[in-house]
Amino acid sequence: MQEPSIFMNDPDDKRASAAVLATQHERQRIAHLLHDDVQQLLYAALATAGMLRANLAGRQDAASQADWVRLEGLLETAVETIRTLSVRLNPLSNHRDSLGNTLYLLTQHMKKLHQLDVELQIKAAPSQLSEEQTTLILQMIREMLFNVVKHAQVNKALVIVTEQHGHVDIKVIDHGVGFPP
Repeated sequence: MQEPSIFMNDPDDKRASAAVLATQHERQRIAHLLHDDVQQLLYAALATAGMLRANLAGRQDAASQADWVRLEGLLETAVETIRTLSVRLNPLSNHRDSLGNTLYLLTQHMKKLHQLDVELQIKAAPSQLSEEQTTLILQMIREMLFNVVKHAQVNKALVIVTEQHGHVDIKVIDHGVGFPP
């Protein structure tokens, strides 16, 4: 079981939080570039290839037609790869929603991507969280769930989030193989 705390006053903890936030902002920036720029260029190339193939239909041999179809397939694969990379880099791209709803999206993402069934229990929903605090909570839970996927040798986990006296408590329970202390 892993239990982090995000409301610490130690300067080292603040530096670590700043590093996590900087990393998350960079991931968001790259994900947006992939989605808004590269993916759009690939869509345009795919549309152009389709129009060219249609315009040249009947004026090409079967091998050339097959090459056009193969080109369109490669472009479709590239578009899907960019979409997947964008989601993997920033799966919670819009966490302006409530923490509970965003955590639910994270559990769905973990199920889809890693076949990890995550039960989510929010016993006392944290209120008045800044965007930075929400980002840190999401990153911590995401990282702990990745650890379950990588090390626990199980396909189920439980995430419990509570708030007491202004402190957010997070527990991730997996009943996995564990490790020696």
